[in-house]
Amino acid sequence: MKKIFMLVCIMLFVGVVNDCEASTFADNFNDGNTDGWSAYSPYPGRVDFGNWRIEDGIVKQDTGGDHYKFLVDNNIMSSQSIEAKVLWHDNGYAGITVWYQDDKNWVDVFYPYGIGFRVMEVIDGNFYYGDYPTIFSERKWQDLKIDANSITGELAIYLDDEYIATHTVVTPNRTGLSGISSGNAGGSFDDFSLTSKPILVGPPTKLNQCTKKGWKTFNNPSFKNQGACVSYVQKAILKKIKKAIKNANK
Repeated sequence: MKKIFMLVCIMLFVGVVNDCEASTFADNFNDGNTDGWSAYSPYPGRVDFGNWRIEDGIVKQDTGGDHYKFLVDNNIMSSQSIEAKVLWHDNGYAGITVWYQDDKNWVDVFYPYGIGFRVMEVIDGNFYYGDYPTIFSERKWQDLKIDANSITGELAIYLDDEYIATHTVVTPNRTGLSGISSGNAGGSFDDFSLTSKPILVGPPTKLNQCTKKGWKTFNNPSFKNQGACVSYVQKAILKKIKKAIKNANK
């Protein structure tokens, strides 16, 4: 079953607008169809995109080959939290794809590979890797989660709610489609969720950051006009001065 949720909240206070936006796509695949999903090419010239299918409420892919991708349609994401239950098949690997733009630009986080997790970045057809040792005692269903920050480029990896590592990407391409991926003998997936995260900019610390429409670039907090931005910075500066004087008089 596909579910899409959207949350928007706005609070007005003394000229300051604090807003938050979030959207979530979730699919437990119990409806038995792949509506809202498509298989995508991992490499230029590839004509085989895998044999993605749903069996008994579970997505499976077990074609031999590398980095087959099954992505959520028409849902361009930047910063995001993406999560799924994952079961890698014998001699296979499975994982998550973020920031897929085309078959020459994407990022995969997958396991098991070598002695743990591998992060693969493809930038204009060139490959970059990061490996993170992890012990897997057995092949079983596990919850894989990636928190992706499009500003810092950080990908925080969690397995069964346990922090594994943070990989910082080098790719400048940090928007795109998201979904699941597998290779070799493939993997199975269930209970997928994808949540966008607002990119926070601010707060301003200097008065000149509010001028020349600079006040419009902030959302942490946001401002109704330049005057509200200037007032915010002035109050913050005054607060720092008072704190410094207080500390000096101790």
